[in-house]
Amino acid sequence: MKSPTHIRPRRIATFAVVAATLLAVIGGCGGDDGTATTIESTVELPTGTLSKAQLVKTADGLCTDATDRIMADAEPPEFGEDGPQTEEVAASAEFWRVTAGEGQVLLDQLSQLQPPKSEQKQWDEFLDLMETGTVGYADSLLGPAEDGDPDGFYQAALDSQKTLVELAQASQDLGLKVCGIRDVGS
Repeated sequence: MKSPTHIRPRRIATFAVVAATLLAVIGGCGGDDGTATTIESTVELPTGTLSKAQLVKTADGLCTDATDRIMADAEPPEFGEDGPQTEEVAASAEFWRVTAGEGQVLLDQLSQLQPPKSEQKQWDEFLDLMETGTVGYADSLLGPAEDGDPDGFYQAALDSQKTLVELAQASQDLGLKVCGIRDVGS
């Protein structure tokens, strides 16, 4: 087993991108933590089968709205250069709670969209990855954050990286400009 000092540089780099990654994946998301969200959706959910261009425009608009709601309801965590300390991890819990809630709202909205038949399989795969890469990701970070557990937090962030890269690729394959996007090469 590697000692914590052996993985420290890698850990610091991972912590530096945890919150930014989630906001980039969702396009920004805010949560339903039992308080009233101050930002209303600006995107109407269309009915019927959408063209690919309509699907992309609507989905990206929903992701932008979700980001705005998250940012209105919770402040993204800030971690020091030495990686998050116990207090910083604990202070981030509300952000992950809000993000998980808004991520679920976003996922529910995206699930109502009807892609063209030619995009259905790809859309379904994207939705599965979006659920794991947003709601699942935020939930996996919430437990260690509530416990003030930097090691558990780091491990949860590390465990999610493969899914986040797959989500980024799936979103790019669909032509999305906001939802699920992050630098696939990182």
